[in-house]
Amino acid sequence: MSTPTGPVGPAVPGRPAASDGTGHAPALAVDGLTVRAGDRTLVDDVSLTVGAGERVGLIGESGSGKSMTALAVMGLLPDGVTATGAVDVAGERDLLARGERRLAPLRGSLMSMVFQEPMTALDPLVRVGAQVAEVVRLHDGGCSRQRAAERAVALLGEVGLPDPEHAARAYPHQLSGGQRQRVLVAMAMANDPALLVADEPTTALDVTVQAQVLDLMGELVARRGTGLLFITHDLAVVSRVCERVLVMKDGAVVEAGPVAEVFAAPRHPYTRGLLAASDLTATDERGRLFTVETADGYRPGGAARLRGADVSLRQVEPPGGPAGPGTDDALIRLHQVTKRYVRSRGSVLHAVTGGRAGQRARTVDALCGVSFAVAPGERFGLVGESGSGKTTALRLLAGLDTPTSGTVEVAGVRLAGPGPDGWPGGGPAGRAGRVQTAGPRDLARVRADLQMVFQDPMGSLDPRMSVGEIVAEPLLNPANRRGLEEAATAEGRRELVREVLAAVGLPVDAGRRYPHQLSGGQRQRVSIARALVCRPRVLVADEPVSALDVSVRAQVLNLLSDLADERGLTLVLVSHDLGVVRHLCDRVAVMRAGEIVEQGSTEELWEAPQHDYTRRLQAATPTLARTAR
Repeated sequence: MSTPTGPVGPAVPGRPAASDGTGHAPALAVDGLTVRAGDRTLVDDVSLTVGAGERVGLIGESGSGKSMTALAVMGLLPDGVTATGAVDVAGERDLLARGERRLAPLRGSLMSMVFQEPMTALDPLVRVGAQVAEVVRLHDGGCSRQRAAERAVALLGEVGLPDPEHAARAYPHQLSGGQRQRVLVAMAMANDPALLVADEPTTALDVTVQAQVLDLMGELVARRGTGLLFITHDLAVVSRVCERVLVMKDGAVVEAGPVAEVFAAPRHPYTRGLLAASDLTATDERGRLFTVETADGYRPGGAARLRGADVSLRQVEPPGGPAGPGTDDALIRLHQVTKRYVRSRGSVLHAVTGGRAGQRARTVDALCGVSFAVAPGERFGLVGESGSGKTTALRLLAGLDTPTSGTVEVAGVRLAGPGPDGWPGGGPAGRAGRVQTAGPRDLARVRADLQMVFQDPMGSLDPRMSVGEIVAEPLLNPANRRGLEEAATAEGRRELVREVLAAVGLPVDAGRRYPHQLSGGQRQRVSIARALVCRPRVLVADEPVSALDVSVRAQVLNLLSDLADERGLTLVLVSHDLGVVRHLCDRVAVMRAGEIVEQGSTEELWEAPQHDYTRRLQAATPTLARTAR
């Protein structure tokens, strides 16, 4: 049985909520919460408290019961799921015993919730200002439409949206991910709730945007005295935001206490495992990240090792020497590449992000003179925020798009470059023309030599195909079977699938399952297996671990490292997380607004960044070292 923690005692059914020591009821008091779905127990006898103005973190892996606890508190459990126990919010007692008619008025006024994915929480057909105004009017019957609209603009300004009047007229898809999350925060705080529940609110955000949203939430709850229950699998974020933390495993709280104490000296093995898996600077004697299962040898802050600094593990010299980029010996080369997209008309987003109202945004320069080279067997990282041009560069490498100008070469094939006369398309200067691009046969060669692993495996795996069919599908293309004579027969393809599934650590029967029957980490292993089945020379990974739990993240990073070594792969890793790139890559390029602002060895860039933007990225990255308070 878990025990209540913190300065406030638990509520007891039928009695007033306990005081927080100042004569006020706590923002949240949960006593003996149990959540069941049929015969399954999802949350088991959980008790916790959140004082007014207190920030409490609830951490654990997927399936630990964190989100079910939050949904039970808010009265939003799905059909077929029931809750027992006691939930009191700011003196309102026994919320679990209330029906929907009595609970609905409390949501948005007494208690509010910020969800993980704003695009699913916001109505895509309604302007964001109207959505904020709706929350205001729902809980203030005397508020006119005009006054609610003015209040919505003020709230959007309060959460830091540039030009809030124009932002209020935007639709959700016209805002960036960070801006959409700020809209959700504005809606949640519109009526000064006593309790704010934030369920993984920054998981999909860049580190700099994440830092801004976290600072914003901290500032708002402190200013208004709101209690914050912050749910996440990211321990580094908890160490930045919260004062106390509760650790959940299999539906129960296994450890609780002040963040600094729990993270510095964890008592429960599971907490120690989560800390070990979260620490990307600590590795075991083989240079592998710790996981929950291998955490026995972990010591906080010990055994730090950089991939780029550990010459005993690998010896790779980047083309042209350590500074790069080189030319002749590079497996991948981009030289002075630009990519310009043309908009057919202006957008509200242009005004929201700094353009004048009504100004027509004709072009977007996604890449501006980008140059880098990657040697055979090297691990190269691209880091930067959303919109920096990382994914555009990957699309050019894979032959999925063509540059406006510049040269792109992969595995000995020139995908795009100047024409015979040195000008785009072979024409003279000033003549409009396109760069000369590779033909279908050359493109097929590149796509056999270069395979991609995408960020969201559920979006890239066909839900109607079995894992075996998904992994075997690339082998149906004759261009991908070069050097794989056995892939010409069905039995040969089945054997290659069994081999690659074993290589990525999936069980024998995984080939008969479907994507929805696998965990997130297993689905990402399937994506990696599909990319490797035709034995490429280059593996490109686009944010492969950003949506995974910390333990699964460590497992996937270890897997990528092992496979790169065993198969001699050249690895190109795209991430917004400098910590991930620091662990896995030899060399890194930092991108901002379509340009490379800095590149060099991972060790040098981490220890002594030269560009101010790189320093800001590093400072915004949450680390477990920030636990002292």
